[in-house]
Amino acid sequence: MGCRSITGFMFRRQSSTASSISISLDPNRPVIKNVQKEIDFALILLRFQNPRELFAFSPVSISLGFSLIHSGASGSTRDQIRDFVLKGTSHKHFEKHFAKLNYSLLRAENGTEMCMANHLFADTALEVKNDYLQKIERLFRSGVTQLPFFENPHGSAVSINTFVGMKTKNHIGRFMNDLNFPIGRISALTVLNFLVSGASTILVNAAYFMSEWSTKFDGAYTTKLDFHSSPMGKRQVDFLSSSHPVLYSENNEFRVLTLRYKAESFAMSIFLPINRFGLREAIMGLNSVKVQNLLTRASEEQMNIQIPKWNIECDFPLTEAMPLLGVAEMCGPFAELDDIAPGASISQVMHKVLIEVGENGTTSTTGAPRKNQCPPDNVDFLADHPFMFLITKDLHPLFIGTHY
Repeated sequence: MGCRSITGFMFRRQSSTASSISISLDPNRPVIKNVQKEIDFALILLRFQNPRELFAFSPVSISLGFSLIHSGASGSTRDQIRDFVLKGTSHKHFEKHFAKLNYSLLRAENGTEMCMANHLFADTALEVKNDYLQKIERLFRSGVTQLPFFENPHGSAVSINTFVGMKTKNHIGRFMNDLNFPIGRISALTVLNFLVSGASTILVNAAYFMSEWSTKFDGAYTTKLDFHSSPMGKRQVDFLSSSHPVLYSENNEFRVLTLRYKAESFAMSIFLPINRFGLREAIMGLNSVKVQNLLTRASEEQMNIQIPKWNIECDFPLTEAMPLLGVAEMCGPFAELDDIAPGASISQVMHKVLIEVGENGTTSTTGAPRKNQCPPDNVDFLADHPFMFLITKDLHPLFIGTHY
């Protein structure tokens, strides 16, 4: 999956092996402020979950799902959604920002693919307003399909699965089991169930991410090593090993390794806490300015690295989180969502993510190692204890999570 840059950020490599990334951080540039707000949004959700295990979610998937709701909201409900996702912007700028980001993410780049299904499904008894239909089509290339939810719930679920499969080029297969039970191996999804005067509406937001590393890991050097999840807990996992130029930075809290994908606007960064088992505390002190400084001030260095292969599939119970995060009205009886349909309110917000990291890249299938051969002993970056990871496009946070 991939898209073209909409922020103007570029990794600019120089001839020296210690070159730095050239990115303007002029605080007056709105795009920088928006990225900072997106990162802070991601960190707020991550801290709320307080993960002590393998965990991940897609901030951009959640944001785009909320953007469709924002387009049909008014009053304080609309304000809450805007301030939750992109605090401090105008409603017009909010819509413009995510419309551009959505457009960017749907455009393929070299070796990278992002397919998204962002669509509203409504029961045939529901009268969705034409103005809302035209607005989400114009901004997000999205729409509404009406299905007989109550007369034929199984057939409706099949229709939703077929639509999602078509939009994601069959990377995401069985999206739902009947109407309200998301299943399947997917990269990211958000399902919002509306209760509208006895009729139901489901907003489906599914995203699949696949990208190849700029420099792939050789499976011959994949080896079993101990990953220390706590001072007393460890397990053996497969570690990817390599020696090649990477982007590296550090501060008093983190050492940060950034791996490029083939499409240079995409990257994955591993935030390894200097305090070996202090990831939770380090995340609590992290903010968008620190993240941007670590990523944009990185230098290119030749390093021997070892990072674990991983496969994360987990749920994020957003419904429970929203009232505590200042978005209670959207899910309550006083929601102002009449621009979607009279009496609309949201009953449930669900999010699920699958991320796989292997020799070829992210969300890729790899063969077994050809042999169990160890890399050089002088490892410069060994991610063998809990860390945070961040997958970005031009610094926009696509996926964020923790590895324990």
